[in-house]
Amino acid sequence: MNRIILDRLYKEFYDDGYYHISEDIKGYPDAWLYVIWSLRGPGKTYSFLRYMIATETKFIYMKRTNDDIDLLCQRGYKGDQSYDPSPFKPINRDFDINIRPYKIREGLAGFYEFNSDGEPDGPLLGYALSLNAVAKYKGFDFSECDYICFDEFLALKGQVIKHSEGSLLLNLYMTVARDRMKRGRGDLKLILFANSEDINSPIVTDLEIMDNIAVMNTAGIDMYYDQDRRIFFHHINTEKIDNDFEHMGIYAAMKNTAWGDIAFTGTFANNDFSNVNRSNLKQYKCLIHLIYRRRDIYIYLNQNNGKWHFTSSKNNAVYFYDLDRENDQKRFYQEFGIDIRLACIENRVTFDKYSYYDMFINYKKYFELR
Repeated sequence: MNRIILDRLYKEFYDDGYYHISEDIKGYPDAWLYVIWSLRGPGKTYSFLRYMIATETKFIYMKRTNDDIDLLCQRGYKGDQSYDPSPFKPINRDFDINIRPYKIREGLAGFYEFNSDGEPDGPLLGYALSLNAVAKYKGFDFSECDYICFDEFLALKGQVIKHSEGSLLLNLYMTVARDRMKRGRGDLKLILFANSEDINSPIVTDLEIMDNIAVMNTAGIDMYYDQDRRIFFHHINTEKIDNDFEHMGIYAAMKNTAWGDIAFTGTFANNDFSNVNRSNLKQYKCLIHLIYRRRDIYIYLNQNNGKWHFTSSKNNAVYFYDLDRENDQKRFYQEFGIDIRLACIENRVTFDKYSYYDMFINYKKYFELR
């Protein structure tokens, strides 16, 4: 690509009212995972793709389904060649370039510069890959890529997602990473982008980052770096991103609704955090010890008022269930789960962490009770 264009792409204007992924990458260079969410519109995808092209870095841009990849590769609709659903469309417009995806196989495309004849012309710049196609291409060599970006890793409300999404994504990561360390290339970077629709996601569960996101959301924390796990979290604050929402008619009509909270503030309005809080266990007795995903959860009961509390505070319990075993999953639900669910409906159950609440309230989503 022309050096002048590359220089223009690389030049950042940090006060331009948009998000810049380069700030997070440069600010937290030791992170291997960047989890970033916001309302719609601050320029997350634009920023990532622009940074990849400007730095001449190979990358994988991921969507959820094969149909998503097919849609990105379409051009023209009923003879209208201006139709272009490619994520590069606004970058092409702003920098007078012509980068588009070209379908290679089902669920897999390559990003190339296109010539005036509408054909790929030049080296491969990066890949577009569907999560659904990951297993099919597990032997494919993506080792030249330094970044994986999964766009919309939190599903839209009502969207059907696979329970295996988390393991599929992590398996892809390990496939791409391969022998990077032996070749002195450092960590492969994984970037997760989403609008703040619904915190419940197999990817969030398998990465075990649900509580980090939930705490940030309820406490109003914009950025957090987990140094031990080398994971960076960023909720893009709407007050720091210029937008024109307040001048739109829909803003006046919908700003005080649950949908408006998601669209205009980037909060997880679809999730209920009201049962998540600490509790004084002075009059409680530790009744149940659970193991879930190799972690200990203790369930306390206040026999005076019938209130329950889920916590990590260790104590000797009367009953033990290993929820990583199928038989114990069924046994706990039959012996205690139904009664505690009724107590939860009556607001007699609290949880130290949102992940405890999510696991229990969506028990049948996590475990098959046949």
